[in-house]
Order: sequence, then C-alpha cells, then structure tokens
Amino acid sequence: KLLRVSDARTRLASLREQLIDINTTSDSREKLEFASLSAATMSGVCQEVSALLDAWGFASNPTIFYEENIADIHINNRSRVSHGKGVRAVTCAAFVIGIMQHGLRNELGHPGFVVVDTPLNPYKAADASDGGAVSQTVKAAFYRHLCTTTPGQVIVFENEPAPADVQSKCNYVHFSGSTSGRQGFIPTQRA
Repeated sequence: KLLRVSDARTRLASLREQLIDINTTSDSREKLEFASLSAATMSGVCQEVSALLDAWGFASNPTIFYEENIADIHINNRSRVSHGKGVRAVTCAAFVIGIMQHGLRNELGHPGFVVVDTPLNPYKAADASDGGAVSQTVKAAFYRHLCTTTPGQVIVFENEPAPADVQSKCNYVHFSGSTSGRQGFIPTQRA
C-alpha cells in the first residue's frame, strides 16, 4: 500500500507542475474570429431559404431577410414567428437547412448534417390566419426536394410517413414503436 500512495503522490506532483506550465505558458494558438450575424452576412442564407421555400411550393420566389434584433427571418415582409404553428415549423426547417446548405456550398465549416423534428406534422395548408397562400403539396415537395438536391444530410423526425415514392429514394427508416421493425431511434437493449 505504501508503494501505491507514493506513486499517487508522485503522479499528483507531476500533474500540478503540468497545470502550472499550462497556466503560465502563453497560448500560441491562433484565436478564431467569427463574423457577427447581420443582414449582410446572412444574405446568402436568405437566398438558400428562399430557394427552398420556392422548391417546396410554400411561396413563389419569396422575399427573405434576416432581422438581427430577433435572430430570425422575415418571409415576404412578415416575421416568421407571426405565423401559425405549422407555417413556423416548415419555415424553421427551411432556415436550418438553408444555413447548412450555405455553409457547405461556401466551405464555412458546417458539420454537414441537420436534424429537424416534426417540420410537417402541425402543418395545415391554407390556414385562414396565414392568408391561404400555402400550397397543398408542400409536404410531398419537402421530401422530394430533400431526396434529390440537398447537399449534406437531413435527418427528419416526423409522425407521418413520407410519400411512398420518396421512401425508396432515400434512407427511410420507420420507427414502429413496437417490437416488430425498428422500435425507435435509440435501440433498446436486448436480454
């Protein structure tokens, strides 16, 4: 036992010396500078979001701009958050995917994947509160577009299945919630 205590004290003394060296040595590594998010720096993202919403049939060539004060986008001069729950979900997915696409296309250090949770489940086409300008085909167009043209990987958790033609064109996994098929995203332990 004395040998172990002695070894532990020696190791502790060595670690204390290393900590002192770390704290007194100047950091010679280059500090990263990040651009602030402004309407100008986010203009490329806004173009990506506009193209996505257009491709999904949400709106024809919508005008998108970024508002710094709220760190969110406006769609056709209306705040994204002023819409109903379904429209907010679809446009949030477009914003997140647009950030990824812009980052990948311009080599800005994006990891290359996003996860979106129920972007379509609450969506109801042509809500009266949203002016009725939303196409009935947004859900199908969303999946079809992501399967064919989106750089990077988009993981979509949704309660309703994707259209049958889309399921065969992408890595579609149905979580059954039961013992048949894949039960859920995180595998359960088997005895």
